[in-house]
Amino acid sequence: MTRTRKPLRRTAWGMTIVGGALSALMLGGGALAVSGGQPAGPGQEATWPAGETVELTSLQELGYTSTTCTVTPRGRPAEDPWPHGIDRPLTPDFTGPATITCDEPVVLLTGTRLVVSDFTRSPLVTLPVFVTLLGLACFVPRFTYLWASLYTSGWMRKMVKIPPPKI
Repeated sequence: MTRTRKPLRRTAWGMTIVGGALSALMLGGGALAVSGGQPAGPGQEATWPAGETVELTSLQELGYTSTTCTVTPRGRPAEDPWPHGIDRPLTPDFTGPATITCDEPVVLLTGTRLVVSDFTRSPLVTLPVFVTLLGLACFVPRFTYLWASLYTSGWMRKMVKIPPPKI
C-alpha cells in the first residue's frame, strides 16, 4: 500500500503549529516583561533611572483610568501630580534619578522590558494569530474547496498574471 502525499495538510499543520508557537511566544514575552517591571501603585515607590525613557503601564482591567502619579526627582521636592498619561514612553525633563508613586496600580518599564512590551503590544502580534487561524481553516474542506476554486477559475491568475498550468 502506497502512502499518498498530502501537501496541503502538512502546510496547514505547519501554519497552525508555527503561528500558534509565535503567538504564544509574543504574548507570553509581553506578559513576562510587564510582570517584571517595578510596581508604582498605592504605597509603593518605583525608581526612575537617570536619563532613561520609561513607560508606566496600567494594571487595571481596561487600562483607561484616571491615574495620578507623583514624580520626585532626587534632591528636589515632590512635583505636582504628573500631567503625563500612562501606556506611552516618557523621557525625563530633569537630571538624576527620581521616585514615582501612583494612586492606581501601575508598573514602571525601562530598557529591554520596555522594548519587549511595546513590540508585543504592536499590530505585528496579529500576524502569527492570522497564520494560525488560516492554518486551522485549511483543515475545513469547504474552505479549501473555495480557495482552490478561486485559483482555478482563472480570475486570480489574470489578476496576478500567472500563466495557466501546463497539462
